Amino acid sequence: MRSFPRAADHRWQHTLNVVANAEEILLGEGADEETVSVMRVAALMHDISMFTCDHSIHGRVSAEMASEYLLEHEFSPDFVSRVSTAIAEHGTDFGDLPSSEQGEQFSWEGKVLIEADILDKLGASAVTNGLMYLGKQEKLNFEAREELLSSSSYDRADFFKDYFWTETGRKMAKRRFSFLKSIWIGFKRKLSSLICLIGKVDGSPTIRWSPGRTPGSSPVKLDEWSSSDPRFSRIYLEMGYDRS
Repeated sequence: MRSFPRAADHRWQHTLNVVANAEEILLGEGADEETVSVMRVAALMHDISMFTCDHSIHGRVSAEMASEYLLEHEFSPDFVSRVSTAIAEHGTDFGDLPSSEQGEQFSWEGKVLIEADILDKLGASAVTNGLMYLGKQEKLNFEAREELLSSSSYDRADFFKDYFWTETGRKMAKRRFSFLKSIWIGFKRKLSSLICLIGKVDGSPTIRWSPGRTPGSSPVKLDEWSSSDPRFSRIYLEMGYDRS
């Protein structure tokens, strides 16, 4: 994470997203004002140790840092306990324990914070974060799509979409995962229409469809295409082929 472009800015935006997600869940669940206050603070401080320790223990360390800060600023022990418990729980890893059983191990505030955090891994954020990383690697657009499709980003989101226990959280996760799925399907369709320039055959520039859309085993010559076919221009756009 430290090597991520503008890592601190990214972490702060993630934090704000988690706060917004938590507030939406709390509104949908009819939470009281005290719980809303607890969750706002927990969401704001849930990742404060991210740059100071290993990710595997960041939940516990963030909880300790939050507890120390809040007690120094004279928040009530009960308020501090609820905040620190939720933060610590959001970083808990129960391994292969089913999500339904994991939910039984958490406080209600802990469940809401986990849901709010995971929601930022679904939908647009999963796509933009992946593209930001690939952009840093100087990948071209079609290379980025290929790597996104072959990466663990979608599988990760698919795994986490079941880690929701509140009714509101489940509805939000369903909407965002549906959006993410539509993006991935769009990538796959786009990739399936791409072609690869393979050189010349009998002196003519020659192309071959990418896997999944091969019209036949023989190469297809460019002069067999009509310039009125919208796919014709896309050949050069996607592959960077020089028509001159």
